[in-house]
Amino acid sequence: MTTINQAGRRPAGRNDSHNNRIHSNPPTGTTPTQNSNKATQQKDSPLYLIQSKVHQPSLQAWMAHRGFTDINHALHSLLVENLGRGLAPNPFRYMESNRDAYATIYGYTSHHGEELQDAMEAFADPERELIMPPDQIQSKLMRTDFPNGALLGFEIKLRPVIRVPGDRGRTWEIDAYHHYLNEREANHKADIKHHAWTLSTWDEDPENEGLEKPRTPVLSPPDEREVVYAEFLRHLLDRQGSCALERAVRRIYKRTMAVRQLGAVPSEGPEVVYFGNMRVIDEDKVGDLLRRGIGRHRTYGYGMLLLKPPG
Repeated sequence: MTTINQAGRRPAGRNDSHNNRIHSNPPTGTTPTQNSNKATQQKDSPLYLIQSKVHQPSLQAWMAHRGFTDINHALHSLLVENLGRGLAPNPFRYMESNRDAYATIYGYTSHHGEELQDAMEAFADPERELIMPPDQIQSKLMRTDFPNGALLGFEIKLRPVIRVPGDRGRTWEIDAYHHYLNEREANHKADIKHHAWTLSTWDEDPENEGLEKPRTPVLSPPDEREVVYAEFLRHLLDRQGSCALERAVRRIYKRTMAVRQLGAVPSEGPEVVYFGNMRVIDEDKVGDLLRRGIGRHRTYGYGMLLLKPPG
């Protein structure tokens, strides 16, 4: 990844325009007028890659104190409480470290690192500052003007789940691989039913005289889980429209429990990390791809595309 430079600090004695920018509470929402112009404003605004250190022991202690059981839920709340929804990086990616007390969090936002540092100093309590020290926030202006045909390497963490109808008008999330197996089984049953009808009428058709009667079809072994998840990733990119998937290699697969509200029943599901290449097919949409991410649970640490040299 491109080296990220330390965000510059302002000297003491900040001017009135800076003081007017800090309010008594971090921004948590927008007015209807702001909402109507949000998409246009985001498209025209710069895009920054944010990187910050996260003190893992302090994070674990804070999670225990607050009752968090899902680290992705905890990080989402931490960012919003420290920065407000208007400044908090979204999507973001958390990378644990087994060699150091500090993990790393990356994210995309329209705001420079200095603004995030200012907000942290204004709103974060001492406990949250220990987790994510303001002076450790770094930023880099992202390039988004990649021309059509450019080949980009990427890394992404996804939760490959699909929403399906449930009872009482509700929807449920199901593993994309399990959904594939269910669809395959349903299609197979339909094939068997049609085949049984064909066998029952085979001898009645004079055109079949002298031909070997077809055998009952056997359910083929399932495609590799990796293929299903790669196709899931391809579909997400195709739907967004800026890049076409050319290569995808799964590096990590595990099952995790997700909680999106304190006290809620956790839901179990897949988590995958892919490395790969994608080719730009609509240069005007690349910025939106990075800014919004792809897939579900983007505000909880999934769907952020980290760009890398193609390989």
